[in-house]
Amino acid sequence: MSESNIIQYNNLLSTQTCDVLIVGGGISGLTSARELLKTDPSLKILIIEAKSRVGGRTHTIELKCAGGGTDKWDIGGQWVGKTQTHIMDLAKEFNLEIYNQYTDGIKWFQLGTSEGKQYNPKHSEMDNIRHYSVFEILDFLKSYEKLGKIIDSINVKDILSSPHAHEYDRITVREWFEKHANTRFLVDAGEVITKNLFGVTASKISFLYFLIYIRSGGSLDDILDNTDAGADALKVGGGTQQFSLRLASIVGWDKIYLNHILLKLKLLNENSDETLVEAIIQNAVDETKISKVTAKRVIMAIPFGECSRVRFHPALPFDKKQLFDRFPQANYIKFIATYQTHFWRQKGFSGEIFASGYSENPMETRPLHSVYDATSKNGKPALVGFVNNETWSHAAPEARKQAILKDLARFLGDEALNPIDYIEKDWGQEMFTGGCPTGILQAGNGEAYARAREPWKTIHFAGTETATVWIGYMSGAVQAGLRAAHEVLLKFGSRKVNWDHLEASFLNPRYKPQLEWDNSYKKLNSKL
Repeated sequence: MSESNIIQYNNLLSTQTCDVLIVGGGISGLTSARELLKTDPSLKILIIEAKSRVGGRTHTIELKCAGGGTDKWDIGGQWVGKTQTHIMDLAKEFNLEIYNQYTDGIKWFQLGTSEGKQYNPKHSEMDNIRHYSVFEILDFLKSYEKLGKIIDSINVKDILSSPHAHEYDRITVREWFEKHANTRFLVDAGEVITKNLFGVTASKISFLYFLIYIRSGGSLDDILDNTDAGADALKVGGGTQQFSLRLASIVGWDKIYLNHILLKLKLLNENSDETLVEAIIQNAVDETKISKVTAKRVIMAIPFGECSRVRFHPALPFDKKQLFDRFPQANYIKFIATYQTHFWRQKGFSGEIFASGYSENPMETRPLHSVYDATSKNGKPALVGFVNNETWSHAAPEARKQAILKDLARFLGDEALNPIDYIEKDWGQEMFTGGCPTGILQAGNGEAYARAREPWKTIHFAGTETATVWIGYMSGAVQAGLRAAHEVLLKFGSRKVNWDHLEASFLNPRYKPQLEWDNSYKKLNSKL
């Protein structure tokens, strides 16, 4: 079903009862629905999605391209990797085409200085590093190794027990890099890494969460690499929104209610752990239409920041409320520009740019922080990139576009100024998502995040931020959806519960993570 047909395929929700109400029509929520129905087809499941489409943070669009036609690109999540087994298994099942991210050629870096510097993989390391001072090189190597060891020490399934976790929870990523850096080059490297992964500056995110996020994908190399087994090594022909479209077709469009906003969840018996839940739901197209759904179980498969907009009765437990209130969405501004030719390849460039955006002017931040070759599966030339949103989210769209193209031309040549087609998406303006690619935990909220997967009464929580493997990625969304589904099946007394999916579930009696910091006097005195 094409997206234009999906928008028209809009069920109207009436007041009714169901076994499971799933909030969110992205990969995680649809995975939960599919797993529940596959295991027990008799269950009555309803899925509500506030937007007019399924897919969540994946969104595939068509652009004009070389040859006079159109092709498909992802303006949302787009990359997958070989070690992201949950999403790769789904791609294989759906027979989706997977192809490599193009990386051959010279790469541009602008860190520690306003001048861009080239890195040529065909040259020797000595030849490439001659552009940097010996102090910058040693500073980077020392800190990269130290950071790698810290990441390796993190226990994603029991975060508070990780060595020095309490210390890391108190500081931001920026504070760690500034403390350990002896050069501006290293500070800029930390800034670009953070913007690349999260879409926010390094001062806005907990260092502990930064570590957890990276460790959930393996290592810093795994997260940053776009070759071999790296996080961004592969792309999906035809776009990643296909995952949600295929899942929706399997679940059944008759069970999916687009343009329906969850306003309130009310526990009908506050004293029972098995209470029914009443959901108050508003039609986004006709706001005068309100419906009630009474469910035995609810799965919340939306970002924590969106959970904070829902009214809960009775009030949420303290840590849950803290989590929702202190876990806003990041804010990618993503653009795609299509071209007649691969002019950058013809010049020997890979299309990759990694830049701080800073210059000699203290009031200037150039728009680009990362760019990649975005050639489609059909070979249509394009570039995709991400923008320094703290400065450029306030700019008028046309002014921002021209600045982006000018910045591309600074690295790749004037051909970048004349795309065939161009689109950008400020994910911070996306209703009912609030940002992309993932949520960001603010410093000092580690205890709240330790309970991210903990159900509250008969309400369960999915979404990629609740994953333990590849947090923030599509693969993490699948893993979290499977866990939430099997938590519900367990509570329904199913004999087909897969305990592999419940390894880090709070309903698994063997899973006993640390949930509070050790603030005892004994521990404090031991350090005196």
